[in-house]
Amino acid sequence: MPNKEWLDELLHRIRIESAIAATVTSTEVNLDLPRGYVAHFKHIEWILYDNMGQLMIDATARELQAAFVKDPDDEETVEIPHNESHHDVLDEFRISSHCNVANTSGVIHTPLFKQRRFTEEEDAVSARNCRVNCIETGGITCKLVCIIDYTIEKVSDNDILNLLDIL
Repeated sequence: MPNKEWLDELLHRIRIESAIAATVTSTEVNLDLPRGYVAHFKHIEWILYDNMGQLMIDATARELQAAFVKDPDDEETVEIPHNESHHDVLDEFRISSHCNVANTSGVIHTPLFKQRRFTEEEDAVSARNCRVNCIETGGITCKLVCIIDYTIEKVSDNDILNLLDIL
């Protein structure tokens, strides 16, 4: 293991490929955090590879929702809660397709892309592993990739307890 002082401000990148199904599928993101350190998230990218053009095949309504969640035990949440100010969802990805074949020329959008950069004021940190949850409707068989950039930073034990809502 490298010297722990070297870990501060070193940028880490994780790529998660999520299975997409009609029920919520969840993939744990192992941040490999040493004791006394937290992950400070800098950037998230979502990429949907629609290689078969399934979002544009027929008039079927299709929707895909995904969320990057700070709680490793939350295997259900796929969007930012609308009625809560304190939640564990850092970012969400949503795409829907309502295509009418008679009015389209077979346009295929691949890949579909979304990115978000976190500012210092957003305080996007976690002391535990995270999850990527996703769900689809309409029979999409695409590949969803989530790329997360973060740094590992040393914090006090009290800060970690506050992050975990123990204090």
